[in-house]
Amino acid sequence: MVVDVEELAVERLAAQHLDQGARQDFVRQQLGAVMDHDARRNSQLLTTLATWLDSGCNTAQAARELHVERHSMHHRLQRIFELCGGDPRGTGRLAALHLATRLAVL
Repeated sequence: MVVDVEELAVERLAAQHLDQGARQDFVRQQLGAVMDHDARRNSQLLTTLATWLDSGCNTAQAARELHVERHSMHHRLQRIFELCGGDPRGTGRLAALHLATRLAVL
């Protein structure tokens, strides 16, 4: 797999300017409920959220990438939104969630 260095710009910036503890605190603050749900239920909601966000919030595209039906994708997103305090589209929270999903893998 070839990765364009520009795709990692946010991660590089965060790694250079935030210590690991600050990154982990931010991720936990934004995604703690989703991460806890995944740990308790062995689910993949964090992966689902990251894929959806990386697709530009395109539910159909994310469903294809995850090899799930659109109905299942909508159900997963509904659960994620419940855990995150509501649908983040159209809010500043969308950017924060996207950043947190990217930092979660650092």
